[in-house]
Amino acid sequence: MGSLCMLGFFLIFSVLVVAGNEVDDVACNANQVQACHCPGNGFDDDASDHPGGMQFCLPDESGWTDCAPCLWYEEWCDIETNLCWQDPPKDSNVPSKHGGVTVHDAMRYCEELAFGGHYDWRLPTLTELRSIIDGVGMTELMQLQGLILDDLCPITEGSTVEGMTMVDVILCTGRLNSFECPGSGGCCWNENLQGTCNTIDPASTTHYLEFWSSTPAADDPENWYGFVFFDTGTVGFNHALSFGEVRCVRDNDDISVLPSNNNNPPPQPLMTIVDSMCALPVESCFPGQTRNCSCTTGRDGMMAVTADGAQRCVNATDSNNIAPLATNDDSMCFGHCQCSSFQESPEPVDVCDQCDQVNVTVRVPNRLETQPYMLAVFLYKYGTLDFRPPDVGVQENEIRYPDIDVDKPITMTIPGCSYYRDRCMEGEYFLSIYLKMNEGRFPGIPEPFDDYFYADGRNEDPIVLTTGNNQTIELDVTVEPFIMSMLP
Repeated sequence: MGSLCMLGFFLIFSVLVVAGNEVDDVACNANQVQACHCPGNGFDDDASDHPGGMQFCLPDESGWTDCAPCLWYEEWCDIETNLCWQDPPKDSNVPSKHGGVTVHDAMRYCEELAFGGHYDWRLPTLTELRSIIDGVGMTELMQLQGLILDDLCPITEGSTVEGMTMVDVILCTGRLNSFECPGSGGCCWNENLQGTCNTIDPASTTHYLEFWSSTPAADDPENWYGFVFFDTGTVGFNHALSFGEVRCVRDNDDISVLPSNNNNPPPQPLMTIVDSMCALPVESCFPGQTRNCSCTTGRDGMMAVTADGAQRCVNATDSNNIAPLATNDDSMCFGHCQCSSFQESPEPVDVCDQCDQVNVTVRVPNRLETQPYMLAVFLYKYGTLDFRPPDVGVQENEIRYPDIDVDKPITMTIPGCSYYRDRCMEGEYFLSIYLKMNEGRFPGIPEPFDDYFYADGRNEDPIVLTTGNNQTIELDVTVEPFIMSMLP
């Protein structure tokens, strides 16, 4: 039995050495230029989104410069939670159509992603996502080998949108200022992770995109999902059709290794190479070298999809940088194929003109000393908190620098549809009006004795919306200077 194992090892070693001898010592000639290949980023309308670029021979002729447009993913594995994270996040430093994706697209993106020899990527749960928060005592999870020791923020698995109090919001609010944490770019994530958390939310130029989790609100799993703002470490729920960023995760079980590149069936290994940086069969290469490849991104219960991608030349060490594989003198080999078949879902059909309409005239009680920064008029589900994304109303119900004063009221129409215009809303709602005087982050808690506010509808008869009736509701409201007692 021992002699068979030695024979297997000898055959593997021989294959690797032979592969290494296929490459000359000189990679290229000085001043030589060649085309290079990038993996698809999965955000373009073109399904063949696998762009390339140009690269130049290094002065010592030992390899090539990096293919500049490429975004290559690596993984960082957390020994405390036994989770491995995509690093950097999706499309980090790469412009995308919206700056983010909806939560269901985020789930699908992770499921259709393959890199590092693994295809079992998924969108993290809220608990998992919070496990990488760092530098924010209120919201980061204190853990020991996956066991949660301390958790001040109550928004987690099983949480609901209804019944959330202002105390809950405060306990889940991170730092007051963005980018003051120890992570890359000041982000509030583990300092071992790379990437950015400063993508502006396209629906609001005053705050940044959240990162999605796969955890829905227990009382409305169709519409609300948990998130983390990594610029401050804030935790909350947002609507499923909002745009957010994505950092995929997988369980560190070291078992889901991809087949070899170029659609060849995987060879039967004589011994297991766990988390090798090299794709099988091992092929030597020069630094900076890239090539096209393809892989299958389907999994159990999903239709298998073959996607094009790219491979790059990597240092042939295992994930712990301990044992180099014998390819050539520099231990360089082609890494695993990075690919994705993901394409964004089409935008929903706008149905707002088919819904009830609420006409609201907004008045102020006194002459304003300065022009306000923002007027926001929305409807919220009766009995819930209104310091979150609205239930009814659209982006046009936020007016920057509104021309309003004591003798100049503003009238606006709230269509009885969701903020994302995808469906008419029905049920009991209350009116919330927020007149923010000073520029700053919006949304946010109003400034006492400075901003103006109206949410008395929480204690009055609800506004009842229906579907199919196209009713028009008229309201005339005067906002008041905000005081803390207005909070629920």
